[in-house]
Amino acid sequence: MYVKEDIVPYPIVKLPVPDNINVSPEVYQKLSEIIDEINSRTGQNFDRDVAVKSMLQLRDIMLKSDDLKASARNNTASNFEISFYNQLDDILVEGYEQNQDFFSLLLSNEGIKHQAMGIFADEVYRELRENQMNV
Repeated sequence: MYVKEDIVPYPIVKLPVPDNINVSPEVYQKLSEIIDEINSRTGQNFDRDVAVKSMLQLRDIMLKSDDLKASARNNTASNFEISFYNQLDDILVEGYEQNQDFFSLLLSNEGIKHQAMGIFADEVYRELRENQMNV
């Protein structure tokens, strides 16, 4: 015998909100100086905050790398640097591909774009509004 159950939909999805940059002020300052130097040398105008976040994303990929974990476990700091710099291009490509794939998905799918990025609408509005009021 079949009994029809009442199904209660929950259409609102709570996505995790990314934390602010989790790095010491000294490291942030050093990374900012590097970005400023890159901008000066190349004539680019990379936004400090965006570039620093990208660099921190690459750091996170490095921390998850099995090859770098093994190298750190089995080598001295100076020998680890050899593995670190040997793996750097692969890490950069992985970070680029992750962003490219993710951004391509967002650009090609309105529903996913609105679901994933819509979580920031209120926060961005409030922060921009507060910044305008303080000017």
